Amino acid sequence: MVCVAMCAFAGNSILCRLALLDGRIDGASFTALRIVSGAVALFAMSRLAGLALSLERPDLAYPLYAHLSSINEERAVYWLEKAAT
Repeated sequence: MVCVAMCAFAGNSILCRLALLDGRIDGASFTALRIVSGAVALFAMSRLAGLALSLERPDLAYPLYAHLSSINEERAVYWLEKAAT
């Protein structure tokens, strides 16, 4: 798993360099695009985790909330406590 994560980080770095290399996009626009896409991904993950809980499948929700806990610990604790009841 560590190897996969390291390869993903290396691939991300290469893709970022290629995107900025030929000047098709400037650094500020590229950064804004990455921030917005990250926010959309986190929103989608939180909705999927909520859907998993509403379907009474906390086993599907726990991994998503574990990832979200690195972003907002209080929210993750709230949802994990809700899932446990």
